[in-house]
Amino acid sequence: MSSEKLMPVVIYTYTRLNHLKATLSALRENTLAAKSKVLIFSDGPRPGDEAKVQEVRDFLHSFRGFKEMEIIERSENNYQFNVYDALHSTLDKYDRAIFMEDDIVTAPGYLSFMNEAMNKYQNDPRILSICGYSLPLPWISETDMFALPRFCGWGLAITKEKLNLIKTVSKEDFNAIDPSRMDIYGQDIYRMMRKEAAGELDAIDVRAMFLQYKKGLFTVYPRKSLVQNIGNDGSGIHCGVTDIFNHNELWNKTDNFEFSDDLTLHSKNIEMNYKFRSGGWWKRFRVRYLKRKRYKPL
Repeated sequence: MSSEKLMPVVIYTYTRLNHLKATLSALRENTLAAKSKVLIFSDGPRPGDEAKVQEVRDFLHSFRGFKEMEIIERSENNYQFNVYDALHSTLDKYDRAIFMEDDIVTAPGYLSFMNEAMNKYQNDPRILSICGYSLPLPWISETDMFALPRFCGWGLAITKEKLNLIKTVSKEDFNAIDPSRMDIYGQDIYRMMRKEAAGELDAIDVRAMFLQYKKGLFTVYPRKSLVQNIGNDGSGIHCGVTDIFNHNELWNKTDNFEFSDDLTLHSKNIEMNYKFRSGGWWKRFRVRYLKRKRYKPL
């Protein structure tokens, strides 16, 4: 695959230097790394974080291994602006791109899968996004991919056209939801949707899931994960401490991924996803919260 046809890779970062080092070191080992352009969006420091942000930037300026690396240094601290501007400014220029936070450790075939999948599905109206992560489950598929109508931002690729379909979720939107249709892809979605509509959450992945719910759009996943999220250690903004999403090992396939035009949902995949998203921590949450508020309108 020529470098001219490869998507740029966008990474947002702040002060998590060790996470960033692991993310970039793994990305550099990708088979397409030397042909890829990487853009790093470094958020500005909050008072007291100036030295940490500078340490991150010093490291970035010394890092090598990609065809080109551009570092965008923000002067002010604004996480949401840093992410949203990175999304829109990159897609305005390149039309399609891969987006990652600084805690996404990838297998050597990650960039190949993302680019090959985008080349396959870019103009498919059924597909909203591509993701390099998949849950630690024995997914059933006759090819190297499967699809679910559930968005995931842990290493994603999207086009400008598809991103522009994602809108905020209003109270009216939320109150029109049929929870029984939404629950099948995870009992956590309804809770996140309620918070988004109430203005208690500002998350593009939740808005994307609402679009998928409304329009029946899919996210394409690898049959075996090409991503490990190392940010579930309490250092991230939206995630607590857990290891339930971890993999013992990532997929070692590096190229010539096989895709399908058939996006039929396998009942076993739906069942496995539902049970995973509905177990453990979710059951405890449901007992103390959902009996009162679960299906009540805002």
